[in-house]
Amino acid sequence: MTFLLYVLLGVLIAILVIGLAAWLFWRHITREERRVIKRIYALPMRRKIGLAGSLWRDDRIPLGIRLIPPLLVLYLAMPLDLIPDFIPVVGQLDDVLVVLVGVSLLLRFVGRDVLEEHISAFELLAAEDRSASQPARTPEPAEASSNVPPPARVFRLRRPRDGGSGLRH
Repeated sequence: MTFLLYVLLGVLIAILVIGLAAWLFWRHITREERRVIKRIYALPMRRKIGLAGSLWRDDRIPLGIRLIPPLLVLYLAMPLDLIPDFIPVVGQLDDVLVVLVGVSLLLRFVGRDVLEEHISAFELLAAEDRSASQPARTPEPAEASSNVPPPARVFRLRRPRDGGSGLRH
C-alpha cells in the first residue's frame, strides 16, 4: 500500500513540476511566437511532419537547430516518453512541455523570415488538401439560370386512415 502511495505522490509532483514549467515557458514567449505556435498546431499531422522535414533540409538553419523538428516528431511518435501517455494528465503534459521547449528554441535561433516561409508553404498545402477533400458543389437548377421559374408546388390528396374521402366539410 505504501508503494502505491509513493507512486501517486510522484505523479502529483510530476504534474506540478511539468505544469509549472509549461506555465513559465508560456509566460516568456512573445505574442508573435505564440501566433507561430498556434499556426503550427493548426496544421494537420501530415503537414507538421512535412514541415519538420523541410526545416531539416534548409541549409540556412544551423545543423544543431535543424535536429530539433525531427527529434520532436520522433519523440511525439515514440511510445516511450519521459512520462507514459497512459497516465491521464501527466502523460500529455510532458508532450506539451517538450513541444514548447523545442518550438521556443526553434523560434529563438531560426530567422523569422525562414520560419514564416516554411509555415506559409505548408499552410497553403493544407488548405489545398481541405479544398480537394470537399466534393465540388453543383448548382441547383434554379441557380443555374435565372430565367427558369421555380418548380411548381405539387399538391396531393391524402386518403385518411379511416377510409373516408379525404375531403373536409
